[in-house]
Amino acid sequence: MVRDLVAWHKQNPDQWQATWQLCKEKYRENPEYQKCSNGGIDVKINGACVLLGLLYGQGDMDQTIIISMRAGYDSDCNPSSAAGVLATAMGFQNLPKKFTEQLSQETVFSFTAYNFPQLLAVCEKLTRDAITRAGGSVEVDADGNEVFVIPVKQPEPPAYVASWEPGPVAESRYTEEEMKSIQFQPEEKK
Repeated sequence: MVRDLVAWHKQNPDQWQATWQLCKEKYRENPEYQKCSNGGIDVKINGACVLLGLLYGQGDMDQTIIISMRAGYDSDCNPSSAAGVLATAMGFQNLPKKFTEQLSQETVFSFTAYNFPQLLAVCEKLTRDAITRAGGSVEVDADGNEVFVIPVKQPEPPAYVASWEPGPVAESRYTEEEMKSIQFQPEEKK
């Protein structure tokens, strides 16, 4: 899908709709590709809509969101994903003010115990843990900045499972300890 989108973008550098049409033809209308009888959600069409916004949005947050949303299908998640990728690439300090000036750092996200700084701290801890578990390290460079050293490993893809022929769910039972930690707390009415 990524190779297709990059090639189609080169063919149609100023016409996202033409590339979108090619995506639709290949990933939704081609019976050799679309095996789901109901056309179900598919990672390739959603990924194509995200990448469509990123390629044709050309680094402009508004255009990236608009194009990913107008591409359709999962049109709430896809523009959010495209915006998240672009925002990460740009860095928080480079985002247009309209995306940051009303952002509350202290509001706790619904159904979680985290506000924004707490969430970032957990994500950073998980990232550091994942890097060290994979054999990497966190080092300090000559300027005193931390540098993540991430080992390069050959990916090992799991066995292919077609979405229209799913197998049994593996390891789908919670342990007694996990069950004790699952608690539902309804959101307070405001």
